[in-house]
Amino acid sequence: MKAHLGTAAVSATYTYSADQAYLAVTQTSADAQHITLWKTAATSVIVDHRPPEHTTVASVAWGAVAKGKKGTQPTVIVLAICLSNGQIQLLSALDGKVMSTLSGAHSSPVNDFVFVPDTASAYSCGQDDWIVKWNVAKGTVEHKFKVADSKASPQKLGLSPDASLLAVCDSSVTLFSTADHRQVARFPAHASSITTARFTADGRRLLTAASADRFVNVYDLANPAHPQPLPALSLDANVVTLAVAPTDQVTVLAEDGTLGLWSSAAPPAASSGSARGKKKRTKYSARVPEATWRVEAKETQEMVPMTSVAFVAEPEPRVLFTRGASLNPVFEALPYLENGELLASETLIRSTQTAHLVGAAQSTHGYRQSPGTAVVHAGDTDFAKPQLASSVAVNGTVDEQNQSLAERLAQLKVVAAPNAPASAAGAAAGKPDVTSLHVILTQALHSSDQELLETVLGTSSLTYDMIMSTVRKLPTAQVVPFLTALMARFQRRHTRADHLLDWIRAVIIVHCGYLLTIPDLVRKLSAFYHVLEARVNTARDLVKLQGRLELVLSQMELQHTVATDDSAMLVVNEDDEGDDEAADGMYEDLANPSRGSASTLRHVQRRATLQQLGEDVNGYDDDEEEDSGDDDVDEMAVDSEKSDASDEESGEEDSDESGDGDEEMLDGLEDDDEDSDDE
Repeated sequence: MKAHLGTAAVSATYTYSADQAYLAVTQTSADAQHITLWKTAATSVIVDHRPPEHTTVASVAWGAVAKGKKGTQPTVIVLAICLSNGQIQLLSALDGKVMSTLSGAHSSPVNDFVFVPDTASAYSCGQDDWIVKWNVAKGTVEHKFKVADSKASPQKLGLSPDASLLAVCDSSVTLFSTADHRQVARFPAHASSITTARFTADGRRLLTAASADRFVNVYDLANPAHPQPLPALSLDANVVTLAVAPTDQVTVLAEDGTLGLWSSAAPPAASSGSARGKKKRTKYSARVPEATWRVEAKETQEMVPMTSVAFVAEPEPRVLFTRGASLNPVFEALPYLENGELLASETLIRSTQTAHLVGAAQSTHGYRQSPGTAVVHAGDTDFAKPQLASSVAVNGTVDEQNQSLAERLAQLKVVAAPNAPASAAGAAAGKPDVTSLHVILTQALHSSDQELLETVLGTSSLTYDMIMSTVRKLPTAQVVPFLTALMARFQRRHTRADHLLDWIRAVIIVHCGYLLTIPDLVRKLSAFYHVLEARVNTARDLVKLQGRLELVLSQMELQHTVATDDSAMLVVNEDDEGDDEAADGMYEDLANPSRGSASTLRHVQRRATLQQLGEDVNGYDDDEEEDSGDDDVDEMAVDSEKSDASDEESGEEDSDESGDGDEEMLDGLEDDDEDSDDE
């Protein structure tokens, strides 16, 4: 059973195996994807797989494949991963390895895949409009065909329980006979693309759900050549996925996180008379849920959305569903029948804490199988990373030749001398030196020495200021490796989160500009983003606001520190007293403006113009320059008198006192001009 839920930031698709023993969660976040395989009985992660680079996952499907070239060995539970490059990976749920890759049949993204039970065959459909029948054991193509007169690519496949009918769906449904791949029937179903197609256990009915549609259509296939529509199942919100029980009960998961349950796929009247004549088509009204389940948080009384649903037959009929974040889903199975009757609507009160994790002491350490796959245990981590083996020999002694530098340093004990001063003893036993810490960190990253790096990160006496100082000295070439190592440790052990977050925060704040220039940074940080997304789920808005404010304030503090260190010195050059007095006069005029200060400003501008032209205001120019300068001054004086006269006319509306002050200022300026001309 498949379910697709998520937000704009993170979306997840849930796919159960046929026996509901396994759950595949395909998480998509910020253009990055990874697939997590859960074992529902043990509520633990068994495999964490990443698709190949530059590819995306369209869908996944569970099945069984016999090992060995001739298929004589026991079957292995596999997950078929449909990729955007036209290939299909078969991932083993046992060890997390990619057993084989089906390729060569599709030239465009593969949309869906379905296994044929108890055989080595399977079907796939793609954007190239081809439906392909595979021999999974041999990895070869047995047959290819298309839907006749179809204008849309097939998006979803459905196989009847007896494997006699194959439903190929876009917005319509086309039924094919698997014996000869002959098209049996074609009929319209939804206005949008179909996302789910399920047959009932007896194969007599087909249920379909589409994107952005709150109805589940039901079709009677007693006569496959002439399917008959039955009353649709209606919900208040759009349908995410649906499940059909072996005893014909139906449950539908809505986008609002609630479950709707029906006692049968068709009403009793339709069940008894659906095989009768088809000349008259009866009109039915949509059927609302007979029971509705929802989950509320015990602490906040807010609704907790359900994310996936399936029916479990053993040991008793139950509804299996998950709730909470896709990174840490909580599994729960509840009975839905009482004395053969469907239970009434119910609101489940549950704690918001995750319940699937087991103690780390009861689990085994995860190990990596391939560059894209890891086998992990939920008690250790959600995305486990491998740990380096210790350098302890089999007999328990330390192999000195294979020891790292950090291990050799750890054997040396630093003891302060008896007559050493108190400050030196305190330094030896107190906080480490930031300079030496930076050197050790650089050496550890350069040589990829995990043990030496652990000595730096394991120092608990570091303050946040010391961490910031160390990170500031880190070369840009080692920023990404260091950040990757921090995130790996953050995901591996949750108990170290508080201390490691200080390092991660410092790296992001100090080297934010460099990190934004890395093209594939989103993909590298996707797993870390999922971990944080699950942890801040309870207080999402407040934590995001706090993070943004902290980043902005930290950047402002850094810029202020840099600006203070790099501030320029004020240099004063002492000139002669005449220049100082002239400058003081100009500054005094500019600092104390009045209504008649326009003429003063023009006078200052005129003197500045003379200085730019190379004229000597004090009268030390030669005769030739003096004559030309006198002409220029005369012209400028005439212009000044004209402008002053216009100023006098415009200022007649002012008071007499201000007018007298303006005239005195103009007279003084004219006298200065005449004195300069005489000189």
